[in-house]
Amino acid sequence: MNTFGPHKPSRRWTWHSLGGEYHNQIDYIMIKRRFQSSVNIAHTRSFPGSDHELVMMTFALRLKKNKKRGNIRIKFDVDKLKDPNILTTFQANIGGRFAPLPALDNDQDLTFDDLAETFRRSIKTTRQTSCREEKWMTDEILALCDQSRSLKKRKKEPESGKQYRERNLKVKRSIKEATEKWIEDQYEEIKNSLKHNNSNKAYKIVKELTGTKQARATTIESKEGKCLTEEKKFWKDGPNTALSYIHMWPQVKTQMC
Repeated sequence: MNTFGPHKPSRRWTWHSLGGEYHNQIDYIMIKRRFQSSVNIAHTRSFPGSDHELVMMTFALRLKKNKKRGNIRIKFDVDKLKDPNILTTFQANIGGRFAPLPALDNDQDLTFDDLAETFRRSIKTTRQTSCREEKWMTDEILALCDQSRSLKKRKKEPESGKQYRERNLKVKRSIKEATEKWIEDQYEEIKNSLKHNNSNKAYKIVKELTGTKQARATTIESKEGKCLTEEKKFWKDGPNTALSYIHMWPQVKTQMC
């Protein structure tokens, strides 16, 4: 680290010959790249009685918690089963693997594990898993993303790079169009809900679109029913009243102010 950053030569030398004619940098401080941003400064200081300089470094350790990834929930794209070819393949895989299970005299837990493993293998074979999160996502956009992802691996090639850029632009346009269409459909659904006096459904759709939550403030009321916002007003009635408030804290009425 004493070579990292702009330092004048006198701050980098760590060894001096007798008479001070020659200077070399032979002592170093090594650190992992992960903690490189925690180093404030690294330079040398004179060390009396030695031909070596003392290499010093100030270090501000910033600890960061390593997040452990939990079990990823597998989602199943059941819409793909609408394709007759995929449905036939899936039924054949499931039927062939489920056939020997009833003949086995196993424990119920083992039978359940066998059933779950059979489903996982069949789904993996027919590629029924899906990571679709957005409600406006369509199968056409997912297919375009798969094509763009395959072209990205060969985008350094002239022809593949051109195809990748064109396909990437097409994906962006498709996403924009699908998003706008989905918002318009939600708008029409809100109008129809209000038209049929279904305000609950309309409010739910608006809440999903805006994604905002109203913050709730917990307050303590005075005897007159007003919100106490200052500490002096809370204690002005005397310690007995304050202690009664503290004693009844779980039963204190809360409201929005």
